[in-house]
Amino acid sequence: MMSTSRVGKSCGGCSARAFPTSNDAKTAVGSTGAHTTDHFLQLVLPPLFPLLKVTYGVSYTDLGLLMALFYVASGLCQTPAGFLVDRFGARRVLVGGLATLSCAIVLIGLAPTFTLMFPLMVIAGVGNSVFHPADYSLMTASVSKHYLARAYGVHTFGGNLGWALAPMIILGLSALVAWHTALLLAGLFGLLMFRCHHCDFACGAMDLRLPPFAR
Repeated sequence: MMSTSRVGKSCGGCSARAFPTSNDAKTAVGSTGAHTTDHFLQLVLPPLFPLLKVTYGVSYTDLGLLMALFYVASGLCQTPAGFLVDRFGARRVLVGGLATLSCAIVLIGLAPTFTLMFPLMVIAGVGNSVFHPADYSLMTASVSKHYLARAYGVHTFGGNLGWALAPMIILGLSALVAWHTALLLAGLFGLLMFRCHHCDFACGAMDLRLPPFAR
């Protein structure tokens, strides 16, 4: 009888954790959406390299330098971004980074010269740097420990999905409109996602019971 009782209690405990809470799901979906958008915007430029090469008369080495600057800036700013998350909160830093990255992509689409793309790619890299420190801090603080690994897994899948979608979407758009316009639309999509996250933050979605670094 004791064995049956223990099993019943154990199973009851398992059933109580069979489904994530609404906060678990909302945090995981929100973080994953931001991560997908981030990775999508990372790869909107490389598929357009052949078009940029013809338009500006530059080499693939020059074009590769654009991406090198992006990732160097992003890598160097990862640790400072972590300090910003600890100081100002993950949600604030997340929406700030998304806005910075998206605005940089919009401006790259509007850039009149190739040279102007270099500082804009550095700015985009700075915006890109916040996502991992902010997302992981947010999920660690907000998602129940029973679902945290799954939330991390979904978050990672979302990033890879963004990478997979970027070439197809940006090339599809550039076949319909000018590549400048395709980049502009990609950046505007990022700003739309920023607006969604910002409204979620401003309308009281922030849980004041969370540790300061996750607010």
